[in-house]
Amino acid sequence: AMVAESQGTSFERARHALQLYAAGFGQRELVLGARRQRKLNSPALRPVISEGTLLLPDHYLAWDGAARGNIYRAAVAHALAHLQYSPRHQPVGKKKPLLLAVRSLIEDARVERLAARHYPGLRALWGRFHTASGEKNELTFASLSARLARALHDPHYDDPNHWVNKGRALFEAAASAGLDDPEPFVEVGNILGN
Repeated sequence: AMVAESQGTSFERARHALQLYAAGFGQRELVLGARRQRKLNSPALRPVISEGTLLLPDHYLAWDGAARGNIYRAAVAHALAHLQYSPRHQPVGKKKPLLLAVRSLIEDARVERLAARHYPGLRALWGRFHTASGEKNELTFASLSARLARALHDPHYDDPNHWVNKGRALFEAAASAGLDDPEPFVEVGNILGN
């Protein structure tokens, strides 16, 4: 565990470079801060963005993806893509958590594609973190959703699962009409989530 942790990275070491990175995307006023893990064995923290503030986990460990590249840069670019392209303040209502997770995954892919149009290098940066595969054909939601995320990012990735392939086909059909309107992608998420 200590070896894995030593291969991780901390927010404090990356803060200044990340502030400059955000400025490169036109976000000079964005305040970057750390989210601290409160419990030892809690699930990994995720970045949280709101108007003017981006909070990032105070540490990413090797198994969180830190060993695959600059996870902080990838997280900042992803959050800024949402800030630029996602509709604000979407009410959750009484939607089931699984449906929300699938819709979020689809929205993640949509905003990443939009951002990569303007900054093509982001595809390679994000691609380092899309490593899931259907090699073991696991049928857990965590595996299937990670595989769908990879399929939506990597056109050369093949997966044996029907749901993953259906998700890719639905997404690509919606994308062929354009990426700017999020509504067709909400419908893709609804179909896959149900």
